Amino acid sequence: MLDATTARLAIMAGAQFVVSPCFDEETAKIRHLYQISYLPGCMTITVMKTALTYGVDIIKLFSGNAFGPSIVKTFKAPIPHLNIIPTGGISLDNLGDWFRADVVCVGVGGNHLAPAATGDFDKVTEVGK
Repeated sequence: MLDATTARLAIMAGAQFVVSPCFDEETAKIRHLYQISYLPGCMTITVMKTALTYGVDIIKLFSGNAFGPSIVKTFKAPIPHLNIIPTGGISLDNLGDWFRADVVCVGVGGNHLAPAATGDFDKVTEVGK
């Protein structure tokens, strides 16, 4: 979701959480009003802190491949209770590195779903095992 209007429409349609590539104050207010989880994408400690002040529980590190797992320690130094979910560039090869860096979960997509673009859905299932 990029804005509060779209978030509200999704919530009214039954969404149980809202994910965004960026933090948006109005979306944070809407999700709080409806008591829905909001995972905004953040790339700086300043934006992460702002998101926390709006009640965000989990920060989506967007995009994780721009930093790598070692950045988690840097973000958690001043805010040790920060819950991070990296997205972007997560693969089976680096999944363990992210969890060792102390993220709460990871977001997967492109790397795992790429075979679907050519109709190889069995490969998607195999990659996910």
